[in-house]
Amino acid sequence: MRIIGGIHKGRKLKPVKGLKIRPTTDKVRESIFNVLADKLEGAVVLDLFAGSGAMGIEALSRGAACATFVDRDFDSINLIKSNLELVNEIGNSKVLKGDVFSICRRLGRQAQGYSIIFADPPYRSVFHDELVGLILSNCLLLPMGVMVYETGSQFEFSENLDCFKEIKIKTYGDTKTWFLFL
Repeated sequence: MRIIGGIHKGRKLKPVKGLKIRPTTDKVRESIFNVLADKLEGAVVLDLFAGSGAMGIEALSRGAACATFVDRDFDSINLIKSNLELVNEIGNSKVLKGDVFSICRRLGRQAQGYSIIFADPPYRSVFHDELVGLILSNCLLLPMGVMVYETGSQFEFSENLDCFKEIKIKTYGDTKTWFLFL
């Protein structure tokens, strides 16, 4: 796994070990960042279910001002910190260990908002609609911001997404990427 663009382009991140983490492939990550190109400069990023941290680190490489990484797995937290050290982005980052739902509520109470939110939960999760609702109700996504939400290719949100000004959907094999523009 490597950084695809920006100041850290070509840098290899420490690999994911085992099957607990399903990293976003380079091809999908490149496509995502092509869509986000004009939103990255100075962005404040939240990377939920961060795994290796590749999405947030890619955003930092491409001009994001700072990134917050959230994961509940101890090994993932250590991997994110290690990868941030590799690219010298510790100072622009915050790594939070815990349940994504609890941390989103806490960030909401702190009135923390983000211009880009990445969410890549396990595909078989049943809480996708609930998570989007939680992010919106806690005002975590800033006006004019975008949430990039990855699901399995067969997934459809059951909740109405009318609050978003624009929705783009791209499918790559078994991955469906939702771009939800506020």
